[in-house]
Amino acid sequence: MATSNAGSTHCRTQLHHPQQQQKSFLEISDYDAYSSVLLDDHPLRSHPTDYGPHVAAFLSRCYAAVKRRWTERLFPIVCVLLMFFMLIQFLASLPYSVSYLLLRNELDEQMGGVQWPLEFGDRPGSTCLAYNPLAHDGPVQYAVDAGCTGVKADVWMASNEADLLVGRSKATAGTLTDVYLRTLLETLDAQNPEEHPAPSGLFQRDATRSFVLLLEPHAPIHTVWPRLAELLTPLHQRGYLSYRTTDDSAELVSRPVTVVLVGDHVASLEAVQIQHPGPDGLDRSVFLDIIPPRQMPPPVEEDHGSASPTDHSASSLLPFPESVPEHTYAATTNFTQTIGAPHRGRFSPQQINRIRAQVQVAHTHGLQARYTGIPCHSGRLRRMVWRILVHEGADMIDVDWSGCEGRGWRRTFFMFGGVSGQT
Repeated sequence: MATSNAGSTHCRTQLHHPQQQQKSFLEISDYDAYSSVLLDDHPLRSHPTDYGPHVAAFLSRCYAAVKRRWTERLFPIVCVLLMFFMLIQFLASLPYSVSYLLLRNELDEQMGGVQWPLEFGDRPGSTCLAYNPLAHDGPVQYAVDAGCTGVKADVWMASNEADLLVGRSKATAGTLTDVYLRTLLETLDAQNPEEHPAPSGLFQRDATRSFVLLLEPHAPIHTVWPRLAELLTPLHQRGYLSYRTTDDSAELVSRPVTVVLVGDHVASLEAVQIQHPGPDGLDRSVFLDIIPPRQMPPPVEEDHGSASPTDHSASSLLPFPESVPEHTYAATTNFTQTIGAPHRGRFSPQQINRIRAQVQVAHTHGLQARYTGIPCHSGRLRRMVWRILVHEGADMIDVDWSGCEGRGWRRTFFMFGGVSGQT
């Protein structure tokens, strides 16, 4: 009890006399006396030995943070820019696309759908063969208006083996008579009302120019030839079919229509004609093509920088049999298999020499130089191939406009605007 009283007395003393507590601290005048003590080292009062982060580390962290932020922002910025450029391209081509969709029929009627480039007009010997132009009304006139010298058509035997069909497949085929032969006969009869030893052809600028009807049978020739001979008889009797003379010269006499059979099934045509001769002289009015038996593959490595390429003899590049059958009309070469694609947008001197040799050998044997298998990747590439072939003297070039147009949405969408290089 006495202890508690003493504690409470002490507390009251501190509360009532606060100034007595302040006397335990040093007065200002006493600092000089304790200065030496205050400056002495003490474990609790030592100088710091660990420093803060280095300036380079600080800057590197700042750079990493800024880089991370820009990286996160860069992708959206790039996407926005790409969308902006795509929108500009779309708006720029929209008027042409709309015009093409609205005026497609009128444009096809005026231009024939497509056009062999007019720049090749200075070389009348080189021209195109339209491949299966059945997507348009009047495929014969379509090919003529496009600037081609004829058409190439796939021939199929009908299921009842009573007629011949033409088209990419049996499902989309029409009869050979309805699609080609009747049109040719009616048009030539209208242009030649009177019998003439040299009837006029289909081409207004050159009446002596022959329309080439190139047929590729997809059935054995012994089943195709009897029916084909029957269908060709009206044209033959009116003197509209080209033929070779019966003398030793076997000279080619040009007429308004030249019929050529190509493909794997026509090799035995001569033997079939002996069994089924057809009308008198018709067998000399149907021609074949020849494919060189050992066409060289395209080169793997070319020296594109060589200014003086090595000359190759024509016979080494395009070997022919020793004797060419007299009913042969053309030498057919697959461009993709024998020449190949350009390297970095241009053909090498070796490739150009190979084309030149192929054309030279065909002409040496009195044949037309025909090329098939033209690359169909882009309009610009096709036009470059055409230009080279025409320049080197190729006579016939297979052109598949409809097939190429269907292989890419870009060519169809930008056709009229010219973005795809349509020619």
